[in-house]
Amino acid sequence: GWMGDASYFVATDGASNVYVTGGFSAFQLSIGPDTIYNTSEGSYDAFLAKLTPDGDPIWFKKYGGKADDQGFSIFFDSSYLKMWFSGEMMSNSAIFGADTIYHQTDTGVHGTNHDGMFIASGDTLGNFNFFKTLPSGGDDWNGIAADDVGNIYLCGDYMWGNRPGLIIGKDTLAVEKDDGENFFVAKLAGLWHRVDTGRGDTTIVDSTVITHQVKSVENLISIYPNPTSNDFTVSYNGSFDDFGNIDLYNMQGQLLLTRKMMQKETKVITGSLTPGIYFVKVVIEGNVFVRKIEIY
Repeated sequence: GWMGDASYFVATDGASNVYVTGGFSAFQLSIGPDTIYNTSEGSYDAFLAKLTPDGDPIWFKKYGGKADDQGFSIFFDSSYLKMWFSGEMMSNSAIFGADTIYHQTDTGVHGTNHDGMFIASGDTLGNFNFFKTLPSGGDDWNGIAADDVGNIYLCGDYMWGNRPGLIIGKDTLAVEKDDGENFFVAKLAGLWHRVDTGRGDTTIVDSTVITHQVKSVENLISIYPNPTSNDFTVSYNGSFDDFGNIDLYNMQGQLLLTRKMMQKETKVITGSLTPGIYFVKVVIEGNVFVRKIEIY
C-alpha cells in the first residue's frame, strides 16, 4: 500500500509463524498474492496477517469501520491456540469478520467513543468471537497480555480534553492536567463469555473489570488444601454483606459446579473428579477472583 500504511506489532507462535498487525489508509494493501481493501472512507483500517517462518502469507485480514481503526498488540496463550488482539477503535462500530462490534455505554446501549480501543479474543486463524470495547482510551497506543487463567492485562494512553477521562466498567480515571496524555494499566477478569445483545449483529464480552484497586483485594481469597484429593475450602477475608458464588471450571473452560458462599469459609464438595488442574472463580462483594487448584 501507500499513504502512511504502517505495522506496529510483530509476534511469533510456537511454530515460529509470524503475526503482523497495524493500519493502512490506502485503498488497498497487499502481502504476497493477497490483497485487502480499505472501506473506512479515507481513514485507517486495521490489518492482521499470519506468515510462515520464511515470510510467505498464510492469511491476511482487515477489520474496522468508517473512522481510524488500527491494530496495536498481539498475545498468545501458552498453547499458542488462543490469541488476543487489541488496537485503536475510533469508529463507533467496526466489522470483525461476520460480527459488528460497537462502543457500549455502562448500560449496554450503543454509545459514541472518545479516543477508544478494542479487545478481541479468538483463534490463530484470525477468527474472533469475543470482544470488548473501551470508549475513552488506548487510541494512540495500547498493549495486551493474559495470564494462565485468562485474566486480561491492558495498558495504553488516555487524555482529558473535554472528555471525562478513561472509563473502564464503573471506574473513571481522570487526569491531573487538562489536554494531557496519561498512561493506564488495568486488569479484566477472565472466563469471558459471549452475550446476545438482541440485535443479532453484534457480540461483546461481559467481563468484570479490576482496575487500580486490585492490589488491595487480591489477598482476600484463599483456597485450602491446595493441592487436594477432592474437597476444598474457600476462605474470604473481607466484609461479608451479601452472599457470594463459587464456580469450578476445568482446563477447557467448562463449568463443573456452582456453590453459594453463605459465610466467610465455605467447603466445596467436588465428588469424584479426574486428577488435574482446575480453576475456582469466586464472585463476592463486587470482586471477582480466579484461583488455580490441583486435584490429585
